Amino acid sequence: MGTVSSDGGTYDVYRTQRVNQPCITGNSCTFYQYWSVRQQKRTGGTITTGNHFDTWASLGMNLGAHNYQIMATEGYQSSGSSDITVGEGSSSSSSSSSSSSSSSSSSGGGGKSFTVRARGTVGGESITLRVNNQDVQTWTLSTSMQNYTASTSLSGGTTVAYTNDGGNRDVQVDYIIVNGQTRQSEAQSYNTGLYANGRCGGGSNSEWMHCNGAIGYGNTP
Repeated sequence: MGTVSSDGGTYDVYRTQRVNQPCITGNSCTFYQYWSVRQQKRTGGTITTGNHFDTWASLGMNLGAHNYQIMATEGYQSSGSSDITVGEGSSSSSSSSSSSSSSSSSSGGGGKSFTVRARGTVGGESITLRVNNQDVQTWTLSTSMQNYTASTSLSGGTTVAYTNDGGNRDVQVDYIIVNGQTRQSEAQSYNTGLYANGRCGGGSNSEWMHCNGAIGYGNTP
């Protein structure tokens, strides 16, 4: 399907179809399985799984929502042992991470990768990633923090907009990652969706959006 460069190496990306195989819902499932196979063998180092997830999505290989996630090693006609440390990464203070499903896209595809980490207070809240005032991807949130990924070739001002205000629905955006650079929401210059000082947009420096509005995350070159 393509290649992905990550952690000092290049991986070939494959897609295979599993027919009538065991899966989470039963013993006779047909589904696609995705692979990143490193061109240069090694016996140590780091695997940044998010880089692979982002590349797969850019190639049209979307994961959807994770039921669970496993890190494992497998030996074929061999013996040995492995010593693995699993971490969420230094960019997040939250305790859970998962891939996510997207609901719509108008300007997706391209060489710039984005990860938006967010949740809703009720579930069903809608957020949209925008670059240069153009919608890149829209997601419907759950009540747990999840990572939502997208890619685009657009450049310009980057925002995450909340577009489904109603009742007790609020949105918390922990941070976004633009091409590997983390931009914390509470460190941004404006948040027009925050209700503060008696009005929408009455404050800044917050992860929260209570009203229809947006957090600005600066420029994407």
